[in-house]
Amino acid sequence: MRPDLPTSAMRRRCGCSLTRKHRPPGTGVGCLRGGPPFGDAANVERASLCPRNEAVVEAAYTFRRAARLVIDGDTAAAQAVVASLDDEVLRSHWFTVGAAPAALGVLPRTLPPAGAPLVPKTPGAGVIAAVFARDGWRCRWCTTPVIARHALRRMHLVFPVLFPRGDRDADRHALLLAAGATPDHVLPRSCGGTHQPDNLVTACWPCQFARGEYTMEQLGLMDPRLRPPVIDDWDGVAWFRD
Repeated sequence: MRPDLPTSAMRRRCGCSLTRKHRPPGTGVGCLRGGPPFGDAANVERASLCPRNEAVVEAAYTFRRAARLVIDGDTAAAQAVVASLDDEVLRSHWFTVGAAPAALGVLPRTLPPAGAPLVPKTPGAGVIAAVFARDGWRCRWCTTPVIARHALRRMHLVFPVLFPRGDRDADRHALLLAAGATPDHVLPRSCGGTHQPDNLVTACWPCQFARGEYTMEQLGLMDPRLRPPVIDDWDGVAWFRD
């Protein structure tokens, strides 16, 4: 079995009934407005595609504890803390949530009209930082505390073997997949969504990847902007820089 594919045991451990299916080869991801709803999505509204996984929450705080130990110069203690992260449990969450909506199938990518201005694929760094701060460094879909990418990168530099950061999912530590911070377009770009802050929310990688280019209506999701962000002492470990 390939190491980067989920097992039924992993899916059961997550507690999510969603299963992974593969996209047809050669298909892109485009705007699926008007496409099929996800199961009973037309009649159900939920906050996220899968409930928050408390193992991911605990791992995020464990990561922050390790980062503080590194800052304090106690590398040996930090190494022990990083080693305690349960990679298999975190990876199972990524597989079951992040890959689930592929079961919907995909439509060919929607191309912009000829002569349309090019829109950058991602918002500017300043916009992203402001969105993360506004949202308290928590996924606005499932409320998981997320971790700044530069903090994850620094941990890899400190412990390159223990905390890998390869090009493939199978070669990355699962915490990068389960709790990495990423901006998410509420209205997908392929459906006309912009990079304006009011169309952006903070997301964990699983929620962002799971939604893909589907609209909230297609997946039966509630608008996360209607719920106030969770603001507490979680800081995304943004102070842990290269």
